[in-house]
Amino acid sequence: MRRTFNGAPFLECIFEKRGYVHKSQLTLAGMVLLLAGSASFQAGAPAITPEMTKVAMSAGDSFEKLEKGRRLLATRCTTCHALEPVAKYTIQEWREIVCDMADRSGLKEEEQQEIQAYLNAARQAL
Repeated sequence: MRRTFNGAPFLECIFEKRGYVHKSQLTLAGMVLLLAGSASFQAGAPAITPEMTKVAMSAGDSFEKLEKGRRLLATRCTTCHALEPVAKYTIQEWREIVCDMADRSGLKEEEQQEIQAYLNAARQAL
């Protein structure tokens, strides 16, 4: 049997009386963090543009490969550090950085190629 106090679950009442954060406040904080994370994702990993797609297609890469590369860059690379602006490094420097970081981040060969395809397209489209 579930214990309640004035119609609310018992533990929620205890948390409220002791000054702990309420569920709605946690939900709001979570939404703010999600939006902030999404904004930093956008800032660090530029959206795929038609120009990037054209560059990728000329290199034999697909739009899907760019999407996967962008997602991997924004999720796997940010577990240890912030994303660097794409324009900060040349294509060759990005190739070396991805190769160097692959072991540390546990990237498979295919994932490295996806990240590199995204970075190449983004860098050339600047």
